[in-house]
Amino acid sequence: MFVIGTTQKLMKEIGKDVSVYNGDIDNGLYHWHMNMFKLGRYKCITFINDVTLYNCTVIGVIKKDLNNISDLIRDTLKENLLAEGFGGDIVDAYLKQADEIIFTKTSSRSVLGSMTELIKYTEAFYYRGGKEIIENDPLLLNNRNNRMVFMNIKGYSVNQMKDKLVEEFLE
Repeated sequence: MFVIGTTQKLMKEIGKDVSVYNGDIDNGLYHWHMNMFKLGRYKCITFINDVTLYNCTVIGVIKKDLNNISDLIRDTLKENLLAEGFGGDIVDAYLKQADEIIFTKTSSRSVLGSMTELIKYTEAFYYRGGKEIIENDPLLLNNRNNRMVFMNIKGYSVNQMKDKLVEEFLE
């Protein structure tokens, strides 16, 4: 089960009620935070892992995507993990945990701060106005974003995620 802390703005957009989460999963590898922002006229979502700060950004989100937000999360995460060179067996084992996704209120100011930093980075380095943002390669965008240095982890988030997944599924 994935537990995703969602901002009020995004919760309103996806039209889901916030679940009460009783904390029965101790492994932060399954905890994420998610937010919505705009680049020009395009709606975007970003979600970030609470422990590793591994993140995915989706640009050009439409209502249909928001209605199927769980599928969008699983598909985007799978595509990005495979593009980063994670083994297919590890990715499948990890995403098996995402069969159920619970949306809750945000719970970590630190992760929200990292997500805000990520959004500002994306705006500054990828958006120059106009339609070209939608034409960018989303895998390249996420690849670069996961090689961004965050203040509260040691190293890149992609390496942190690899280490945690290997620890979880291969040891």
